[in-house]
Amino acid sequence: MNIVQILLIAGLVVLVIVRRFAGQPVQAKSATVPLVLTVWGLVQLRGSHFGAADVAFLAVEVLVAVGVGLARGATIQLYHRAGQLWQRYRWTTLGVWLAAIVVRIGLVVGGHLMGVHVVNQSLVLVLGVSFVAESALVAWRAARTGVPLAASRDRVPA
Repeated sequence: MNIVQILLIAGLVVLVIVRRFAGQPVQAKSATVPLVLTVWGLVQLRGSHFGAADVAFLAVEVLVAVGVGLARGATIQLYHRAGQLWQRYRWTTLGVWLAAIVVRIGLVVGGHLMGVHVVNQSLVLVLGVSFVAESALVAWRAARTGVPLAASRDRVPA
């Protein structure tokens, strides 16, 4: 992974955090971008030679990413606004983000010490998986509220 990719990913994370702190409608298509990120992460791993340590490292990273995404999803505030369901990050959500970054740094250091080859190629996959888990939990919580979701931005109202 090169510096441009790292800066793009960091920019994406900052954009998501800023937008979610401001609040935004919950949409049915909320999992589209996370799924695309996950697929992009899998594509980046294509052609890598996986040893046992690489597979174990990826498994741990994916499990941690699911846990982090679920933790973020649990901390998101859901509220009714203008006849729709909205979501907003809270300070606890930011705390989960910061803890996840510290854990990721620890995993990367540990992976390098173990000789794992896919350490630098798994960031997009891990980020995508965590966003998928977050979106899934928010969708489940949203369905339980009974409040209508926002229409997709690309749909034109009739």
